[in-house]
Amino acid sequence: MWNWVQWLHLHLDWRGYWAFFWCSNIQMIEMNLMDEIAHEGFRKMESPPICSKLTTLKIHEPSVTPDTLAKLLSCTPALTTLDYEYWTNDSLICASLSAALNVVKSTLEYLRFVCHLEPPILPIAHEDSLARGGCHFHDFPVLSSLQLAPAVLLGCKPFIAPRIGQVIPSSMKKLCFTDDFLGDAWGAEELASVLYDFVEGGWGATAPELQRVYVAIDRAWLGEVEED
Repeated sequence: MWNWVQWLHLHLDWRGYWAFFWCSNIQMIEMNLMDEIAHEGFRKMESPPICSKLTTLKIHEPSVTPDTLAKLLSCTPALTTLDYEYWTNDSLICASLSAALNVVKSTLEYLRFVCHLEPPILPIAHEDSLARGGCHFHDFPVLSSLQLAPAVLLGCKPFIAPRIGQVIPSSMKKLCFTDDFLGDAWGAEELASVLYDFVEGGWGATAPELQRVYVAIDRAWLGEVEED
């Protein structure tokens, strides 16, 4: 009996993807899933499956929207690891992403989120709108590893950004900031400032289990970090 599947084909109908979610022993699914196919499945199924043993879900290009992700995650009550790549030609609405992640917040331990912007993107004058709002994880009780762009966690306006300690949980062990090209709001100076404030502001009280903080712009180097 299968307990994991890697399915990177793009041109099946919705049954070709959803068949794996009906396998009761599946523990890991990795797939390229188009939003319209996932949405069609929810529309045509009488009731969605419940993957009670699925602990790892990896969704790559071209990916589902955060709203569709929320429906997918409602089928995964035991999920501990989520690797989610989101491709969009518009701004990222962090409230929608937060709503999706809240579905599994009681079990989620590892989250990697990458946002890819495709043309047409917003004009340079509106770069502070490339990510609207921010995703806070303070009430995720077991989240220990987080990898995402600073703009997703802290918003696109450094001068009014929350402190890092306010948006990560006390269970956090590894925090990695990546460059997803969500504008230029978070340059080296701005990011160094919030990190300095976090370190000097008694980080041990808010994140007592934190062991490592990474700032990774070089993707090749980041691969080494992920294997660490």
